[in-house]
Amino acid sequence: MQASLNRRLLQLALIPALAFALLLTLFFALTLIWQSQREFSVQTEALTRAAVPAILTALRLGDDEMLDNAGQDVLNAPHARSVVVLSSAGELMLQRGSQVELAGEAAALTADTRGPTRLLRVDERPWQRIIVPLQDSIDPEQPVGWLQVDYSTNDLALANYRLISIGALVALAGVGLIWLLVLMLSRPITLPFYQVMDTLRELSEGRLSQRVKVTHGGDLRALGEGINQLAAALENARDEMQHSVDQATQDLRETLETLEIQNIQLSTARRQAMEANEAKTQFLANMSHEIRTPLNGVIGFIKLLDRTGLTQKQKDYVSTIRQSSESLLVIINDILDFLKLDAGKLELERRNMNLRDLVEDVLDMLAPMAQEKSLELIALVYEDVPLQVIGDPLRLRQVITNLVNNAIKFTDKGHVVVRIASEGQSSSRHRIRLAVSDTGPGIARDKQRSLFRAFNQADASTSRRFGGTGLGLVICQRLVQRMGGKIEVESMEGDGSTFAVLIDFELAEDTVEATLPEASPLAGVEAWYWEPQELASLSLQHHLERWGMSVQALDAGTPPDLAPAPPEGQRIILLTWQPEHHDWLHTFARRARDYGVPVLLLTRHNDHSESLRELEQLASGTMNKPVRQNRLQTLCIQALQTQTGVPVDTPPRLPRILVVDDNKTNRKLLVAFLADFGIQPEEAEDGSEAMARISQHDYDLVFMDIQMPVMDGVTATREIRRHELGDSHLPVVALTAHALPQEQEELMRSGFDDYLTKPVSEQQLVQTIRRWTGADLHPPGRLETLSETPEAEAAQATSPADAPVDFRLGLQRAGNKPALARDMFQGLLDQLHETRGQLATLLADGDLEVLLERVHALHGVTRYCGTPELETRLSTIEHALKEDDQAALAPALQELLAVMDRLLHWSEQEDWAHWLEEARSTAS
Repeated sequence: MQASLNRRLLQLALIPALAFALLLTLFFALTLIWQSQREFSVQTEALTRAAVPAILTALRLGDDEMLDNAGQDVLNAPHARSVVVLSSAGELMLQRGSQVELAGEAAALTADTRGPTRLLRVDERPWQRIIVPLQDSIDPEQPVGWLQVDYSTNDLALANYRLISIGALVALAGVGLIWLLVLMLSRPITLPFYQVMDTLRELSEGRLSQRVKVTHGGDLRALGEGINQLAAALENARDEMQHSVDQATQDLRETLETLEIQNIQLSTARRQAMEANEAKTQFLANMSHEIRTPLNGVIGFIKLLDRTGLTQKQKDYVSTIRQSSESLLVIINDILDFLKLDAGKLELERRNMNLRDLVEDVLDMLAPMAQEKSLELIALVYEDVPLQVIGDPLRLRQVITNLVNNAIKFTDKGHVVVRIASEGQSSSRHRIRLAVSDTGPGIARDKQRSLFRAFNQADASTSRRFGGTGLGLVICQRLVQRMGGKIEVESMEGDGSTFAVLIDFELAEDTVEATLPEASPLAGVEAWYWEPQELASLSLQHHLERWGMSVQALDAGTPPDLAPAPPEGQRIILLTWQPEHHDWLHTFARRARDYGVPVLLLTRHNDHSESLRELEQLASGTMNKPVRQNRLQTLCIQALQTQTGVPVDTPPRLPRILVVDDNKTNRKLLVAFLADFGIQPEEAEDGSEAMARISQHDYDLVFMDIQMPVMDGVTATREIRRHELGDSHLPVVALTAHALPQEQEELMRSGFDDYLTKPVSEQQLVQTIRRWTGADLHPPGRLETLSETPEAEAAQATSPADAPVDFRLGLQRAGNKPALARDMFQGLLDQLHETRGQLATLLADGDLEVLLERVHALHGVTRYCGTPELETRLSTIEHALKEDDQAALAPALQELLAVMDRLLHWSEQEDWAHWLEEARSTAS
């Protein structure tokens, strides 16, 4: 700051002075140079003219010596450099000094004799040339010759440089003198400013006690006093502000102490709330499991009770109890799923799945409930949808099941449609839209917001028609969000509802179905069909056209005109059973049989009328609705083949299956079930033997038990997955007597593709084999779907009232094979004798792992025998062992041993083979 002020003062003083000194020096230097040059010109001209008379005389006399002397006199003059004398004709008369030719100007004057006599000066640095005519008084107009003298200007230039140097030195000395004067005169002015600036710097750094020392008068004194007043004001303001800050700090410190206490209290309350919530969640989960275990027993015994000799009124009561129990079980399952989602403990799996098969499985399962209300279930899958995707089939099936179940529950008439459409794709992902639409009453717009709130329903009044927890849609929404998608609802009151799920699925490697129209064995076959429901008709038409069939819709009541008939085996008729059109259907089916055209009948699950049975006698095959694409194709092929006797297509290859179970009875049951479908499976006793067989043979499917000696099922499955190469994948289905939800998820993460809970039925086997191998299995001579007949459901148990075994149930679980049921019950008795004395010892020794292994093996055997009480006791103790419930183990084991003793004592006292035969006779 000080240097800046001095510099400005010096600039203000020195710049004008320097400019004036330079101008003055330049003026005097130029003036002196001009005067010196003028004096030089006058002097040289005078010297040149003074030599003219002597040279002119020498030329007239023709005296060369005199001319030479005159020229030498000119060279002796100051600054003379050379002398040249020319005649009037331009002839060189004399040349002394430097060798310089006659100037062009002199030659011109020589040639111009008419011009006046004159003096010509030529300046050519570093010399000055003077040319004068040599004229005499006789003829002044005509020069006798010319005199050229060159004078050196070096001395003149040196004198000029000296003048410039002296002038510059004088100017610099003047500037220096001025600079010293400015320094001396500016000090009294700059010193007070320096003091003011120092004081201001101290004030800016916070030292507000500093003051300016006022030693001068005038404006500087006023400036210093003003700064001092400002400093005093700032100091006072600082003191007041510091006081305020101290007070605020004290208040803030007290506030922080209060907040800290409150934070500690809130943290404690939050921890207690979290612990309470965790305890509540754990309590609800445990209670749900504890409730579900006896509830499964209740439902099982209700089914057994329903098969005994009951009056119609008692049957109604039992039916009500069963429906209430099943509803309670659904609620408990919803609560468990909600708790897992709420705690973030639900893990999704990734595996290949077929969207069409998944939707058709759901509709198959819910069809009886929908058909009880005369609702039509329809699946519409658009052509551009990639069916093979990667996801969690279990959870996606849960979402679709919930949405379809809700649609059925809230719809009194009409239909429920599941549409699968494509919404576009990006790289390897494809956005799929699964929409469930119904013709129900719809949902008001103001109530749609509450649909996805937990424990909330659109109709929350006490007079609402439908029950439930209000968790279903919440669970669906959270599951869909976990899958990376979203769920939407479109509804208008009185106009039905549509719940749509949009998910970006990762495409599986095989995204194209193998059955294309040109490759279909049904290509070119005429298909006549009658389906009164519009959307169901559209779905059926899509199926038939996809196989390359020529499709024609029929009108009810139109007389059947089957002529002209196409070649044999080139036409098939599909008719939907409707009681109100039974006359027309009977007439059409009879005429078709007369023409040799096969008829397929599409029926409902709850259709058992006498008229339908008569129509079935005319049909080549029947199929329960809703229609499954693969099942319908198989029925068409088999119907054409049966009608014509000519194979339409090569029968599908039966899958090669490996059954792995350490229990010989369980293996025997599965082998017997599969043998009914023409499959001869191979067997393995443990995971190690299964690995050896898999390394030697190619299998299409493996049924794997979980708990086995040598190598358990989980280890074996992991080894199978580790040795798989490239795109090869062997489907492995877990067989387990009892699996908790977390155990089921662990099985999927361990590499299993699916799981079946014992007891395994024929229907479960068929669906599982169809899902993982594509084989559509049917028992010999039977084309309809597998389901229990009403006669089987009405069969009465024939066991004694006090017997701990239900032989009719055991016979049913053995696939109505008396020999197999007898072997299985005998195997159970043998295992009871073997393990009865071991269980209490294992519990007393604390060897719970071996105890769980023994209980699990025994539990698996009871799943295929009619011993519900023993099965329930084993399930209870197995659950306690898995949950490590030490308090419940001892009493559960005592109850189990009592049931085992009662069963063994009864089997020794009674002819149980007789009762088994009685059960078979009654069922048949």
